[in-house]
Amino acid sequence: MKRYWLIFLIFLLLGACGKKEREAHQEKPRRIKALLMEITPQSVAKVRVFSGTVRAKNQLSLSSKISGYVKEVYVEEGQIVDKGAPLLSLDDANIQAQRKALIAARKAVLKEREAVAARLRYAEANYRRFKNLFREKAATKEELDRTEAEYKALLAREKALLAKEKELQAKLKEIESILPYTRLKAPVKGLVAKRLADKGAFVNAGTPLLLLDDLSAGFEFRVRLDEAFLKRLKIGEHFQVEFPALGLSLKAPVREIVAHVDPASRTFLVKLSVEGEGLRSGLYGRLYFPVAVKNVALIPWKAIVFRGELTGVMVVEKDGRARFRVVRLGSSYRKADQEFLPVKTPLKREEAQHQGLWVEVLAGIQAGEKIVISPLNLVRDGDLVI
Repeated sequence: MKRYWLIFLIFLLLGACGKKEREAHQEKPRRIKALLMEITPQSVAKVRVFSGTVRAKNQLSLSSKISGYVKEVYVEEGQIVDKGAPLLSLDDANIQAQRKALIAARKAVLKEREAVAARLRYAEANYRRFKNLFREKAATKEELDRTEAEYKALLAREKALLAKEKELQAKLKEIESILPYTRLKAPVKGLVAKRLADKGAFVNAGTPLLLLDDLSAGFEFRVRLDEAFLKRLKIGEHFQVEFPALGLSLKAPVREIVAHVDPASRTFLVKLSVEGEGLRSGLYGRLYFPVAVKNVALIPWKAIVFRGELTGVMVVEKDGRARFRVVRLGSSYRKADQEFLPVKTPLKREEAQHQGLWVEVLAGIQAGEKIVISPLNLVRDGDLVI
């Protein structure tokens, strides 16, 4: 009987020692090195977002000075062309035919005038000879009159041919001056914004054929704002402008305010200078117009921890240990040029983390507290963060 009691006491002591060892092991926390962030209120602007469009500051409308059929079109819309590059040509067959006819007629007149000039020189010499003979009573009056009439007739013919030659030369010069207008060339380095004529089409003189954006002049962002903001704008004032298709965000200065309010939409036009790789006419953009400022607690989306249906952060408490705390989130923001701009929260929270967005914390943490930014996959509740 005493033996059984002895065995029982031994097991009891062993169990107590094991329990103390487990408790001592559990009380010793893991030490994790992590990147922390202290919660500080951030000033963010409450903004109105206005949609607008990029336009070239100088868009050229190119047309022909003559009518005719389009022979060839050498460019496509969206193509960048250098100064002097061929853009389009008109059928010049009729003009070339007229030019050849005028050249042939001019040659014929010139040839005839040379022949008349030779005859004129002979007639002039003959007329002078008969004048002398008539003075010496060696020629009759009829002979003198005949040589004089022949001389004057040839003189008149030479003058007529000279006038005809000048007329043909003037017409030829006119025709040759028209020829360059059958070939439309780029006056500047630019981008073909729109092609208004196709091969085979008949176009009248002055009809626009191409729209060319002058790349050297740059681009502007055109947006219509509510009439209430008319007095709040100034030339040179900068606003945040975003182009989603390019992933481009920049500060753009106001270059022109068209202070005419459209009575239908109650808006007015504003033009801002924009620069950036990939900007093209017609590109969609958004202008962020600040209307108020508020202080909010912002944290990066990458600091958010998802546990089932719960959304929270790992807060480092005063004892240095990490604890999961549920938070309530608000609007998302994107940081651009030291400013926070509101954006639509992606449907997938992982996408918001991937995009580097920030989020407003409405409840769950206070200013001055610290949260873990990384490595969130290693930090657990109770870990000692160093």
